[in-house]
Amino acid sequence: AKLLYAFVMSHRNNPVWHGDYLKLAEIIKLNMEQPNRYIKRHINTYVKELQKLQILDTENTGWKTRQTILLWRNPESLP
Repeated sequence: AKLLYAFVMSHRNNPVWHGDYLKLAEIIKLNMEQPNRYIKRHINTYVKELQKLQILDTENTGWKTRQTILLWRNPESLP
């Protein structure tokens, strides 16, 4: 979850990121050789962890399609 946190916080000017979950998996250095369902499971776990810490918004963050995920940072999460 640390790399997902760093990725989310690196987008200071734009609190929203959306894109292909496989691209996100590459960015946060997940093992790309495992089946896609495990990649999605890891991403879901990391997203939920950041939602509990109130880094990501619980209402707007989630899957838009089977391929596309939306990460919406809480405005209060910036230092």
